Amino acid sequence: MTVKELYDRLSISFPTELSCEWDRDGLMVCPSLDAPVTRVLCTLDVTPAAIARAREVGAEAILSHHPVLFHMPEAITQGDPLADKVLSLLQAGISCLCFHTRADAAAGGVSDLLAAAMKLADVYTPEEGDGILRVGTLPRHVTARELAECVKKTLGSPAVTYADGGKPIRYLALCGGEGKDMIDAARASGADALLCGRAGYHAMQDAAEAGLTVLEAGHYHTEVAIVGRFAELARQAGVEAICYTECPIGVL
Repeated sequence: MTVKELYDRLSISFPTELSCEWDRDGLMVCPSLDAPVTRVLCTLDVTPAAIARAREVGAEAILSHHPVLFHMPEAITQGDPLADKVLSLLQAGISCLCFHTRADAAAGGVSDLLAAAMKLADVYTPEEGDGILRVGTLPRHVTARELAECVKKTLGSPAVTYADGGKPIRYLALCGGEGKDMIDAARASGADALLCGRAGYHAMQDAAEAGLTVLEAGHYHTEVAIVGRFAELARQAGVEAICYTECPIGVL
């Protein structure tokens, strides 16, 4: 299988039309479209450590959630951190295939994996929320603190921050990563709470005062499950897949 064939195959599961208008992802670094791919490294972020691991295991491509070129550099010049990553990939002959908001929104993607982890029933995608937001029913009514404790245990988050909306929670909206822009959509859906990676102090406070509990469980911990999904799809395509799940951000 070539790089282009693998990208096209994965784009069936993560179609470009699901991407947000502002997003930038896709086949972002590619020394050769026709290069064969027998082994890929699946990761959340294209860090120098992930690239080093890909080289170590002999992967011809990296599958990542966060785009390596989300912020475009003015020049590809040695000494710039982003340029150094691109140069390292090219020098090693490693392609980089990134699936960002389309992997959030897709069936079986980030949001669905998060909903499954939280054991939500009757999960649906509301009209608001860019196709990324999911809303479902918890097994029972819980308090904000009880939900935070459940989220921390379920996702393995080192800490969960929450702003209590002051009412029992049964209907939960959720998305991985940044969730500040999903607060209005969560409220419009009738959800009692929103679970995301990060929303921000003031946005959480405002939402709670309006009756919506908001929980932050960490960008990494709400999205890392997609790495396993990437690996599953790569293997279905006949490619060996290795998961790299080292978190680049530490918490004390």
